[in-house]
Amino acid sequence: MNQRILAIIILLFSLASGVTLAFVETQQQRPQNWWSASFVDSSDSANLATTIENYTAVREFRWEARTAEKSIVSGNISVSKNKSTIISPEVPADAHGEITLTVWHGTESRSLSKIIQ
Repeated sequence: MNQRILAIIILLFSLASGVTLAFVETQQQRPQNWWSASFVDSSDSANLATTIENYTAVREFRWEARTAEKSIVSGNISVSKNKSTIISPEVPADAHGEITLTVWHGTESRSLSKIIQ
């Protein structure tokens, strides 16, 4: 009798574990809907190369590098869903101080900053 109860408990535990695992896997496989922007090399202050990762259906991005006083360079780029690309804004030789790189995706934006010596 004890062996039968033990076998039933093990069977129920295994079934519950399988159902839980299947649920967690299903949740992880749902489509992502986010994007990010990050510096390729955050330690090099003169390098504004930035990776843009896109996990949304909208492909169009706009970006601008600027100092506190003026815009240095800007552009548009298309990044397909589930892809990433690198933009490499050129820093003028006379640029110094804080440079902010802002990336827009629809109404959302992400800003990154570096101090140029």
